[in-house]
Amino acid sequence: MNVIFHFIYGTISIEDPMTFPVRHGFQFEVALSSLDEEWDVGVNLIQIGFAQINSQILKLDHLVKSAYGQFPMKCPARDACDHPQSISVTITPPLRDGTPADSFAFLTFHSVLQSVWQPLSLLSARQHDPSVTVMTWFLDHVRLPQCFAARPVQLYQDPEEWTHLIRQAWVDFVLQDQPLHFHIVQPNPVDMELDAAAHILLVQQPIDGFDSILVSVIDSAFQGLPPIRHASMAPQVLPYQTLLGIAYRDQDCQHAHHTCSAWVGNREILQHEFVPLTDGLSVTVAIHRHIMPPPDEPDPWDSQTPRIDQDRPYLSGRGEVDWPLHLSDAQLTTALNTHFFPRPQAQVITKQRNRVTLCLEAVLPGPPDMRWSQLNPDVSAISWFQQQDWAIYCASFPVTLPHPIPEGIHVHPSTYHALLDLPLESDPSTWRWELYVDGSQSHGAAGWSVVVVCTDRDRSSLWGCYAGQVQLAPQHEQWIGADCQDNISAELTAFIVAQDVCMRLLPGRPTIIRPDLLLSQMIATYEQITNASPKLAQLCRVLSRWLGKNTKVDQVPAHKGHPWNELADSIARWAAEQEPASLPPWASPGIHVLAGAPHDLHWCWLQNAADCVQQCFPPIVQNEIMQFPPSEVQPPTPLPPRSEEATWNTVAFSCATVNVLALDHFQHQKKSEDKQGPALPALTLSSMPKESQ
Repeated sequence: MNVIFHFIYGTISIEDPMTFPVRHGFQFEVALSSLDEEWDVGVNLIQIGFAQINSQILKLDHLVKSAYGQFPMKCPARDACDHPQSISVTITPPLRDGTPADSFAFLTFHSVLQSVWQPLSLLSARQHDPSVTVMTWFLDHVRLPQCFAARPVQLYQDPEEWTHLIRQAWVDFVLQDQPLHFHIVQPNPVDMELDAAAHILLVQQPIDGFDSILVSVIDSAFQGLPPIRHASMAPQVLPYQTLLGIAYRDQDCQHAHHTCSAWVGNREILQHEFVPLTDGLSVTVAIHRHIMPPPDEPDPWDSQTPRIDQDRPYLSGRGEVDWPLHLSDAQLTTALNTHFFPRPQAQVITKQRNRVTLCLEAVLPGPPDMRWSQLNPDVSAISWFQQQDWAIYCASFPVTLPHPIPEGIHVHPSTYHALLDLPLESDPSTWRWELYVDGSQSHGAAGWSVVVVCTDRDRSSLWGCYAGQVQLAPQHEQWIGADCQDNISAELTAFIVAQDVCMRLLPGRPTIIRPDLLLSQMIATYEQITNASPKLAQLCRVLSRWLGKNTKVDQVPAHKGHPWNELADSIARWAAEQEPASLPPWASPGIHVLAGAPHDLHWCWLQNAADCVQQCFPPIVQNEIMQFPPSEVQPPTPLPPRSEEATWNTVAFSCATVNVLALDHFQHQKKSEDKQGPALPALTLSSMPKESQ
């Protein structure tokens, strides 16, 4: 007999020798077809069919059991398989190449991230270059098993750069020779940040048997505040009590008046339950702290009516008990006991409350002492600043207007299309100005460029550019403090030129400086310091303080096809290969002078500091000369000892005095010659034994 079997699961046809993964509860359809004559059908089904079907089913059952023995299911608890699968991707070393270990996982990771990025990108203020925030956490199961502070990362339009941007946020912790795992946190943590698209865990050196999770803690003691989050490694099968320990609430949950609970997504985790974990899983722990009322106060949980002032029933004029209309069980019990079983009232001890005087003189500056507004020739003084106001001095020089794009330069295709756009037709007073900066090093020279772009709601248009080379000779008019010709000095020089353009050419206008070097942004926003080109870094910080909130810094991804960043890169490379005489002119005399005054460069921020900060320093006359008035603090005179205590004691001590200003390493800083007070000793150090009574 010729018989054909068909195995079907839903709409999937299972052919021989195909294998199919199964779980408990799957339903399969088995269809049998015969190629013999119709009159044999009945005989075949009765005599042979059932035996062959039974044989096939037994064979299939044997295959399922053998597969289960090799690959057991990891679902030890109820509804364990309902947890979302981990959405992860692994980047193999070298990490800067961004090579994924699994292309399919890489595609899935970016598809899911793109699905949450797209809706928030529509709300971005920059529709031509939208960005969305993601919160990132870093774990290393060997070095950093927990992380208590997330770092936000801005993701732009190009998904290929997302893993690079996320990795760059944790470059100070990432090991470059170890694989880096990215896990999207799911489900979204409780009370998700409104401006964040997702939470992402970065993991290195994972340990077998442990996963990486995000824990959110809701504590009633911090009502109104967002949940407390931290990332942590945890065993793959996590007991309930261990979860409370990872959340640092295990001891609080043992309190009799506290109630604790935990969830994974919308499913509550019961006590004595084991939670199966996956990488990137979000768990929530909540603790409610019941505040017990004093014994003589009503329990607010037992009554929803306004508080009554007395628990004692009222006696009417006829001797009847006048009960309040609403009483809770506890209040009724207290009232009955008080009425029918009166007890002598105990003396009530009231806590004494004392007023506390706060001294605001510690935080609020008092009126300046006008006695030291003029120079006193009898008081020591030292010349502190070369200019009364460095900010006004640097902004007082005329500025060169931007130049057109140099002839013969090769531009990126995206830049070429952007240059074809028509100039802006909107009101110039509504424009926003963006300055794209870049640096490049080539053949022993370092070139820099600044591209000035005006933007409105519809599009952006090129206004002009600046370009030059990093100068090392202090006599050169374009020297502003560089001590070497490398890529960092070129990037910082371009950033300083952009700040100078904002200060002198676009004062008070809304401007954005867009470097492609994260270090420039971190230095200007006081987030990082660097030992490379320290004078340039200090100039960045000083100019950033002068510009204030009108000028913002926003990093742009490098070499990702951004039209104006690509133009800045092309001009910087072009400038590094040109002769210095052929470059367009640019000079900032004020910044040039400030860079040559190292003491003023370090202290000029004090000229624009708040009064409460300036009063922490000796008075500065006319913002140039610092004088040192004598201290008016008079220590109290000790009382003479009583006669019975007058005994001789021998005390050995050392006395040391030092003039800190004389130890200043700035050679140009000298005492005021025409208005000099008594000379200050350079350094006095003495040690002498003394005997006193």
